[in-house]
Amino acid sequence: MTWQHINTDGLGYRYGRVKAKQGDNLPRFEEQYLSPDSNVEEIVDGFQSVYRLLTSHREQLLAPDSPFREIFTYPARFILRSTMHYMSVLNSACHPDCLREGIDFDIQLDVLSRPFLHDKRRLELWPLVREEVAACWRTDVPKFTARGDSDSLVLPSGETAQACFTDSAFNQSQQNLSHFGEDDLCWQVKLIRGRWMRAMQEDSSGMPRPPSTTTSRWSRWTGRNWWTRRSRWDAVWNAPQFAKPMASRDGWFSRAYLRVTNSLCGQWNWNSTTAGAG
Repeated sequence: MTWQHINTDGLGYRYGRVKAKQGDNLPRFEEQYLSPDSNVEEIVDGFQSVYRLLTSHREQLLAPDSPFREIFTYPARFILRSTMHYMSVLNSACHPDCLREGIDFDIQLDVLSRPFLHDKRRLELWPLVREEVAACWRTDVPKFTARGDSDSLVLPSGETAQACFTDSAFNQSQQNLSHFGEDDLCWQVKLIRGRWMRAMQEDSSGMPRPPSTTTSRWSRWTGRNWWTRRSRWDAVWNAPQFAKPMASRDGWFSRAYLRVTNSLCGQWNWNSTTAGAG
């Protein structure tokens, strides 16, 4: 929020974007803040070194008595929604018009249950919604923690929400580690490079634009998404745009989605995903 026309009859305020100040936690060298944009190769080299180190010790890490398993016995925070989402709900609920009657305040908090009303797959998460509402009644941000070796969640009230996750983080990490290899490493490195490639292509308004080194056969602008038919490298640049629909399908793809991805990267082998196509 910024004030406008200070010391005049037109005094007012306006909400808008402001440039965040650089924090003291950022890396510095000789009083100069270092940007990762200028150290992409160093980041890639470090990632490759750690990746190959883990691969070389894969058998020891996957052993039953490995310290790798011990890491997942400690509780970690589970983020059901972003803190900004909770703050937005509380900002509406704490408006003076909603503080006269408790029912008005509670109605504003009911927005938290909206995503769960028509999705039967989310019935297991209803106890979390009750905890969210209880925390917001205290004008607090809800906090959930879970062990990495369990698919259940222990709520602040002491209640256990069973099978909240499709699998435990430990099992998923074991599966990922077992699939480590040079092909996967090559793909991960392309994702890292693609992230900075996209950042460098953003204009001053913050809207992403496609790389200028490739000629698009067709493209269209839809809101903040830039869908393009391009080379394999540009599909990496577009990967964040596809992350949301992928997540919403729990990793499975419809035939229509496969047609889109195949038009982007026709030379790729998608046989591993077609088994789950609806």
